[in-house]
Amino acid sequence: MSETGVKNNNKPDGSRKVIYLMEYPIDLPGGGQMSTRTLCEGIIAGAEEIHDPKRTIWEPVVICPALLTHKAEDYPFRILEYKALENREDALIPRLINFAGRIRHFARLIRQEKPDLIHVSMSESLLTYGFSRLLPGLSKYPFIYTDRGLCYGYRRHTKLLMRAILKKSEGMICTTQYNKDLWVKEEMIRSEKR
Repeated sequence: MSETGVKNNNKPDGSRKVIYLMEYPIDLPGGGQMSTRTLCEGIIAGAEEIHDPKRTIWEPVVICPALLTHKAEDYPFRILEYKALENREDALIPRLINFAGRIRHFARLIRQEKPDLIHVSMSESLLTYGFSRLLPGLSKYPFIYTDRGLCYGYRRHTKLLMRAILKKSEGMICTTQYNKDLWVKEEMIRSEKR
């Protein structure tokens, strides 16, 4: 059993697994993709540099749509791909089909991987994961959210859903103090000193 209470039989002893959920392929140029790649590469580099048997080793795993130009083997971390429609589609029906498919893929791959932590850094992935958590057995996995955008840029219904989902999170990371202040001002998060 891990400290999260999640039995994890598919990891070596002394290691923990963090899953990064994405609605876009990691090889599609974008801020969320670059941030996720940088975090995963940093985790890998840190594990290789420090040889302390008491130190917890984290295994990063990225869950994203099928890669566009690279192969999963091109990366120093594991990538689990899922089939998805074009996510920038303007038509409602294809977007809903894609959203439902992502919920299903996230649920299947989370159950398969049994992570110790889930990290979400894209707003649509947060909404998808929020709905995935309603499925049996998925609410037990702790998660954090990184917001690189600006709080006022989200639509009203998106903010309502994000607020409800974030109440269940272990925490939120804002990449700027300005953005954190916006979230606090709009009462989307509590101001906590840590």
